[in-house]
Amino acid sequence: MQISLVFKVVLMCIALGIFSTAFMDLCNILGKKLRIHNGGSYALIGRWIGGFFHGQFRYQNILQAAPLRHEKAIGCFAHYGIGIGLSFLYYVTSVAMDMPLDNMLWAIAFGIFTNVLPWFWMFPAFGFGVLGSKGPQNNTLLRSSFLNHLGFGVALGIGAKLLLLALK
Repeated sequence: MQISLVFKVVLMCIALGIFSTAFMDLCNILGKKLRIHNGGSYALIGRWIGGFFHGQFRYQNILQAAPLRHEKAIGCFAHYGIGIGLSFLYYVTSVAMDMPLDNMLWAIAFGIFTNVLPWFWMFPAFGFGVLGSKGPQNNTLLRSSFLNHLGFGVALGIGAKLLLLALK
C-alpha cells in the first residue's frame, strides 16, 4: 500500500467519522425537538470518560455523581473520537467483507450494530443497566440510541458516497 493511499484512507475515515457523528448529533437534536426521546448528553459521557482518570469506571447512578470540570468538552471530544474510530472499523470491515463503502444497506446495518456500545457497555457503566433498563424515569435511552446510531449509519453511507465521488 502506497503512503499516499494510506494517507487518503486515514483522511477519508476521519472526515467520514466527523460527518457521521455530526449527523448523529443532528438526529439527536431532531429527536428531542419532536419529543421522540430525551436525547443524549455530552456531559454524562464526559463524566464517565473523565472518571477513568480517577479510577471510576462504573457508577451506581451517574446522574448522582459529582460533575467534573470540563465534562461537556471531554464528552464531545470522546464522542467524535469514537465516531472516527468507528469509521475506521467500518472501512476495515467493508474491505474485509469486500463490501462497497457506499452500500447504504451495509452502512445502515453497521450503524445499527454500533448500538452494542451504549446498550451493553455505556448504559451499564452509567448504572442504567443493560439496554438502559434501569435508566431515569421516562426512560427513552433505548429509543434515542437506536435512532441516533441509525442516523450514524445513514451518514456513513451518504458520506462514503460523497467522499468516493470527490476522490474520483
